[in-house]
Amino acid sequence: AGFAQNYLEAGGFLTLGNDGFPSAEQAAEAFARSGADIAVLCSSDAVYAELAAPAARAIAAKGAKAIVLAGNPGANEGSYREAGVTD
Repeated sequence: AGFAQNYLEAGGFLTLGNDGFPSAEQAAEAFARSGADIAVLCSSDAVYAELAAPAARAIAAKGAKAIVLAGNPGANEGSYREAGVTD
């Protein structure tokens, strides 16, 4: 998450960090409160496998203009995109 945040800030993006969320719903609620347009999902491959799709669906439902997965989606790319991951 730190690498992704630094990378985006170096490119001129204003970022809002956090320490993660135990559920997709809590992540989506935090996104909605943040006022952000774009969400970046940052985690380990094991957590992505469990929470990336539910988190993307929940965040997309809150109006995200884009949802970025910070990592290699591998074989799960199709299901992540179906759930709302755009990049």
